[in-house]
Amino acid sequence: SPPPCSQGSSAAAARGADGASGQHATVVIVGGGPHGLALLSALHEKSFAFPQFTDASYQARVGFGSLTKRGSVLVLDPGTSFLGEWHSRFTALGIQHLRSPALAHPQAHEPHALVNFAVREGRTAELRHVPEATAQRLTTDGSSQQPLLLGLPSTELFRDFCADLAGGLPHEWVRGRATRVRRDEAAGVFRVHYAAHGGGESVVTADAVALATGPSGRANVPGPFLPFVGGGSVTHTSDALRHGALPGAAGGRGSRVLVVGGGLTAAQAALAAVAGGSRVVLRSRRALRTRAYDIASEWLDVRHSNRLRFEFLSTDPGGRARFAKDAVQGGSVPESYMRDLREIAEASDGRLSIQTDEEVERSDVRACG
Repeated sequence: SPPPCSQGSSAAAARGADGASGQHATVVIVGGGPHGLALLSALHEKSFAFPQFTDASYQARVGFGSLTKRGSVLVLDPGTSFLGEWHSRFTALGIQHLRSPALAHPQAHEPHALVNFAVREGRTAELRHVPEATAQRLTTDGSSQQPLLLGLPSTELFRDFCADLAGGLPHEWVRGRATRVRRDEAAGVFRVHYAAHGGGESVVTADAVALATGPSGRANVPGPFLPFVGGGSVTHTSDALRHGALPGAAGGRGSRVLVVGGGLTAAQAALAAVAGGSRVVLRSRRALRTRAYDIASEWLDVRHSNRLRFEFLSTDPGGRARFAKDAVQGGSVPESYMRDLREIAEASDGRLSIQTDEEVERSDVRACG
């Protein structure tokens, strides 16, 4: 049978893992972000949500049972712990509360887990109340925790909850960046090649590999700006935050910054640039709009959510991306951010101008200086 999982926190598991080769795991998770942690939680879940499984089937699942678990899970990520890059981006943007409600978190099959953690730690004050959502009665279970479930957790609360969750899920953490995954048909395993943190390339074999690497593909940059990407004057926020820098940071106080976008990240980047002393223009294809959460309210209403999840899971992988896009329904800005943007823009001191341009794809972009 496969070797038992190691027990303990991700920090402990990471010691001595740099550059190790010749390892084997039942499951390798590539990526240590929120999706990677959610998958690790699901692999260890002992749940009655799957009544079709017999006891024997449960015993064969990775992570089931006690200290003598069958199977092992290895997480491969360049960082030192779960959500490392995620946290650094939130810090760079000064984000104090999440956009998603407290029932959205990585602990599989347990919607109340984050709220229960907040109650246990005496930190329910860190769940920001969303009056418009509670008034709409998005859930109908009648629970006294309903307002808390719909609250927005603070960044610190979410960080500590995820650390607590990861610490109780047996796994081995390996620092490295995956470079190639191939199937070894002769051996019946996958071989995951990775650039080890300490240098050199190593390989880990696995019975199954899960890619939890987040969005892929080219960043969404309007055509007229593409020729200037990479030269330092035009950057996508994902690239800027990956290096710990924000638009306008290099120019210093008084620099002029154009932020193109109408969603939460654009609003955060604009406010961060203003706070850094830049003069900012925030330009979007359509007028900015507010919404309590980043998805349609039906996804948080039990009268509709189960049907929507079923439809999502019944859709082929290619169609799921479209399904998710439809659920988001375009960019939106929380009311708190909108108030800050309007207040600064209405100050008439030139720090921020909010503009709408449906023809942004046809902008006349030229290099200056």
